[in-house]
Amino acid sequence: MELMDTTIKKFYENMHQMRDIVANDIERFLCRVIHNISSALEFLALQNYVHRDIKPENMLVNKHAVIKLSDFGTCCKINETNSVQSSAMGTVAYFAPELVQTSTSTKLNTIQRDMWALGISLAEIAIGKHPCLASEDTDQSLEIIAWNPEIPATIISMHMQEFILNLLNKEAEQRPRSYADILKMSFIENLSEKPTNDECSFFKSVIEMTHQVGA
Repeated sequence: MELMDTTIKKFYENMHQMRDIVANDIERFLCRVIHNISSALEFLALQNYVHRDIKPENMLVNKHAVIKLSDFGTCCKINETNSVQSSAMGTVAYFAPELVQTSTSTKLNTIQRDMWALGISLAEIAIGKHPCLASEDTDQSLEIIAWNPEIPATIISMHMQEFILNLLNKEAEQRPRSYADILKMSFIENLSEKPTNDECSFFKSVIEMTHQVGA
């Protein structure tokens, strides 16, 4: 078992504080997150499970550019149609619209709800904060329903922007059908199996900064 250094949330918070950060560093980091987290979620889906609490705080990273999904306590079994009716679990700020728009106590859980949460997480990493976090006097569910997903094109490439916005489609059936489809996308499929030296150097510098801030 590999030792992990910090959460993706702490990582991106410090990443955006770096003076010499460039768009290419963020883009490459997002690609690695997509590859590793989608691979973990594909494994769960093949075992007929959904995670139900995808967020940067439940993603771990180390200085060797290894990224892992954590906190499987909210997982639930899905049926042959890749869905299950169960109570709403997870963090409301990462709930898909279809979860907050139903008034019943049980919700339809599918892999597409996890895809929405992955999309929110990627947008959060890219811009350095949750893209639609409600204020103290606003209901988070209403904020999710009203939110029109958008990411500044100056931060990431057009194809990355389109990919994240596809995950954040308000219509669940319009999101990718499977994690295999995500992993087959050219910009993910062409990612090197092992992180490059440049990636490892970048990860290490951000994590060292994270440790200094936390000291």
